[in-house]
Amino acid sequence: MKGQNPYTIAFGIKPNQYISRPEVVDEIVSTFNSEIPPYMACILTGIRGCGKTVALSSISKEMKDNPKWIIVNVNPERDILQTITSTLYENPILKPLFSKADINISIAVAGVTIHQENVPVDMAVTVGKMLSVIKAAGKRILIMLDEVVNNEFVRPFVSQFQIYIREEYPIYLLMTGLYDNISDLQNEKTLTFLYRMPKIVLEPLGLYLISQDYKKVFNLSEEEAVKMAKLTKGYSFAFQALGYMRWKYEGESWDKVLNEYDNQLDRNVYAKLWSELSERDRKFLIIMSDGIEDVSQIREKLNIKSNQMAVYRRRLIDKGLIKENGHGKVRYCLPRFAEIIKKWQMFE
Repeated sequence: MKGQNPYTIAFGIKPNQYISRPEVVDEIVSTFNSEIPPYMACILTGIRGCGKTVALSSISKEMKDNPKWIIVNVNPERDILQTITSTLYENPILKPLFSKADINISIAVAGVTIHQENVPVDMAVTVGKMLSVIKAAGKRILIMLDEVVNNEFVRPFVSQFQIYIREEYPIYLLMTGLYDNISDLQNEKTLTFLYRMPKIVLEPLGLYLISQDYKKVFNLSEEEAVKMAKLTKGYSFAFQALGYMRWKYEGESWDKVLNEYDNQLDRNVYAKLWSELSERDRKFLIIMSDGIEDVSQIREKLNIKSNQMAVYRRRLIDKGLIKENGHGKVRYCLPRFAEIIKKWQMFE
């Protein structure tokens, strides 16, 4: 096809052909805009490639349109409190208010000129003072933290955030993260309150919406569009990858398109997911690749007890790799996973 490919296989970039998640965006935006919000922090979670970062960007764009909001994007691999301090201090609307309140920040923050003595060196204290000024000005701060991890920057910030909430400061937090990373973080002794933080799992995209997108872009019949949509299982990255390959290899055989689609799923997502699994988790999924969905049969082949089986089954469900498929049965959540696992097994 001529022209720019409307789909993308790059992570975190909003493509031209994009299926929005209005229910997720509306829930968070309306909640955070409430006079007395039921929660001031939320985690978007889901499997790698399910669209967490794009959803985060959509929410950020929506919030920026409201003048009472100040959006601060932070990097989990850098000092978060320092990033918040410098970002707020350099905000053209807030800076005059901080100067009037005699708030200055540490010289450790690059690019900021200190014009008074007695500069506070504790960033947590400084941010607290800034939030007092922001509260008096009738504004709110939204911290956006993409792909949260358990490290020396995230732990102290999340702990301090809880203190800011207790002190009734207008600070809100929206994080995205993988199941394992969130679990690791909330198991920290001082961060168990994260278990109570609302978590929104990004569900698969609707197959009807995907089919209609493909139908329009590729001028397909309803039957052809539905066939393509089913190949994605509603997985956001798969929707983009299949569309991308169909556009790129126009005029070539469907086997060529499907092979390149499998390669993208393998290289960009599945190989990484596989490397993060335990040996027993892998065996569980390999058994399923033979078409076995009955949990009792899988347990027998794994030669484990029922209570052990429940643990592995629950973990794979939480990771977004499998889902319940009727009483005592499970199935893959990801498209072409069985086929790709079988390809891997050929080289074992």
